[in-house]
Amino acid sequence: MDDGTGDRTTAGGLPSEWADRCRDGDTVTIRVRPWSRRVVDLTVAGRVRGAPLGRPG
Repeated sequence: MDDGTGDRTTAGGLPSEWADRCRDGDTVTIRVRPWSRRVVDLTVAGRVRGAPLGRPG
């Protein structure tokens, strides 16, 4: 995860069934459990133009 405020990113656990909700470069809003960094909600706020949804195949 990259909040854009520094040079560091932080890993978080995204449920595998949500993996096709977003692509690299999309802007998303997430809600996480701070003690485990597990993502509990994900909303796409902006998409990379031309990026298809779904897994490559």
